[in-house]
Amino acid sequence: DVLQQRLRLQRVGGSSMTLAVSFDGDDGPRVEFGQVLVCTSLNNHRPHALPDALRAALRRAQEINPS
Repeated sequence: DVLQQRLRLQRVGGSSMTLAVSFDGDDGPRVEFGQVLVCTSLNNHRPHALPDALRAALRRAQEINPS
């Protein structure tokens, strides 16, 4: 089977982002799920603010392709 993966940025937070992920086959959707990615400190493994440049780029991408 050949599947097409789709990623959609749903939310950008202070230290995380939420993605909607789906895989579609020739016969329609196979699976859909959400994924939360959190930026953490390597020193203490606690949430750390997303870098400003990354957060700005993600928000621009959201404006171009709104949910």
